[in-house]
Amino acid sequence: MERDAAAAVAYLRTRKDIDPRRIALVGLSQGGVVAPVLAARDPAIAAVVTLAAPIGKRGAPFMLGLRSRLAAQGTPPTAIEHIAAAVHQWMEARLADAAPAEVARLRAGAVASFGATGATIAQAEGMVALLDTPALLSMYDSGTADDFQRIRVPVLALFGSGDDVLAPGTVAAAKAALDGHPTATIVEIAGVNHVFQEPGAAGVGLPAVSAPALLRLVPPWLAERLARPR
Repeated sequence: MERDAAAAVAYLRTRKDIDPRRIALVGLSQGGVVAPVLAARDPAIAAVVTLAAPIGKRGAPFMLGLRSRLAAQGTPPTAIEHIAAAVHQWMEARLADAAPAEVARLRAGAVASFGATGATIAQAEGMVALLDTPALLSMYDSGTADDFQRIRVPVLALFGSGDDVLAPGTVAAAKAALDGHPTATIVEIAGVNHVFQEPGAAGVGLPAVSAPALLRLVPPWLAERLARPR
């Protein structure tokens, strides 16, 4: 995703109808992880808007989210920690390009940790299979706190109070990561979900990022930060 975003920015800078000094990055969810990474490495980016971005050190938002989901399902605390430890070791081995046999051993350990909760072998395997994708590994590898701290351009970080995807404490983590940033704004929009829809919006066909409060906030914020230099 980061390479794709960097390629898109590079392309925009080749266009004569676009001012390369006035390019901002807007990212939703995992896109909200990519935007700070790219902006931290590319000082020519003019501004960053993140929508429901997971915040924390590498692996921390993912593991906190995993623990929260397990707790919501009624998993006992000791079992949650057993699963979290097994998944953490497996994910770290995958990121380190460990030997296939070692990765397979740790994957089996993750399956066993889910099985210890009373799940059948098929159910435990299915749970681990959901985690065994490049997208989920990328989510685990994400940690925007350090990248936020390196950004010097204006940042607008938005969250929804009805978000049931991000881990609890994400807004507080964003405030900590951006503490001292002179041009950072953090807003939690009441009632909207992870993709910034109001309750019932999906049922009537409204798309993601359709909450009126969001649409009232982001365009003028970007217009002000991307105003043509006088």
